[in-house]
Amino acid sequence: MPQNDTNPCANFPTDERLLPALQRRVREAIACFYQRNFKKIISSLGWKGGSRQDIEDAIQNAMIEFMAGIGQRDLRAKLDTQFYQVAKNRWIDITRKHQSYDDLNEQDSLPSADNPLAHLLDSEMQQRLRKAIAQLDPRSQQLMDLLTYQHYTPEEVAAEMGVSVDSVYNQKTRCIKYLRRLLTPTQS
Repeated sequence: MPQNDTNPCANFPTDERLLPALQRRVREAIACFYQRNFKKIISSLGWKGGSRQDIEDAIQNAMIEFMAGIGQRDLRAKLDTQFYQVAKNRWIDITRKHQSYDDLNEQDSLPSADNPLAHLLDSEMQQRLRKAIAQLDPRSQQLMDLLTYQHYTPEEVAAEMGVSVDSVYNQKTRCIKYLRRLLTPTQS
C-alpha cells in the first residue's frame, strides 16, 4: 500500500477499505481512524460538560477498547458510529467518577462564559424537554430519565427496570416520537 505522509486517510476512503487494515493493525489506518474521529468527538462531547482532558482520556480509552475488539467489528453500522458510542460510554464513565448526578445537573445550570446565548437556548430547551417528559406515563418517565439525565446505557436501563434491551429501545423510540410531536412548533 503506498504511503501518504500528508493525509493518512487518503488510502482508506471507505469503511470497507479501512476495517481490514485496522484488523491487521496497519499504523496508517489507525492514524486515519483516530484523526477522522478526534475532532468530531471533542466537539460532540464538549458541549455536555467536563474538561477537554476528560474527553481526550475517554477517546484514548475508547481507542484501546475499540481496537481490542476490532476482530469482532463488522460494517452493519459505520465504524465512526461504533467508535463514537464506545467513546461516549468511556466519557460517561470518567464523568461519573468525577461528579455525582446532582453535581452534573448543577453544572448544567451555570451560565457559560464562552457562549451565553447558546447556554440560554440550551437551558430553555432543557426546561421544555423536562416538561414534556413529565407528560409521559411513569414507566416512560423513568426510562427517559435513566437514559437522558443519568446517562445509563440501554443495557443498564433494562436491568434496572426488569425488561429486555429490545423493550428499552422500542419504548425509547416511542417516547422520542411523542416528545418530538410535543416539542415541534406547529405551523399555523
